Amino acid sequence: MTPKREGTGIRSLAYSKFRRGLQDPNTPTSERLYMTDIDDLEWRKDRGIVAFIETKHGKAGINTWQARVLRELSELTRRPSYLVAYQTDDPDEENIVSFEVTNLASNIAVSMTRAEYRSFLRLL
Repeated sequence: MTPKREGTGIRSLAYSKFRRGLQDPNTPTSERLYMTDIDDLEWRKDRGIVAFIETKHGKAGINTWQARVLRELSELTRRPSYLVAYQTDDPDEENIVSFEVTNLASNIAVSMTRAEYRSFLRLL
């Protein structure tokens, strides 16, 4: 299996492939084994968890059930959840030029520059 390159190095996708492969497509919806990963859990030394963030490149959204999971985490922890769609301007998709941040509780989306997104993260 080809590892996935990340900013912190290279991570194996073996577990994800194994876990997602456990799902039988013929299983009734009520008995399915749902699994999602959270792209970003923002944490601060003095306050602990401050937000959950799901990231997507481009205008991609998330499944209804994934949004539900994030909303449940928000309700349980009293911390916000966001969908952050980002745009790049290079073929390698490494230079992020803009963000669209959607609060999953209110479904309000705000467009942000890199500087604005940096400030948003600092204010969480």
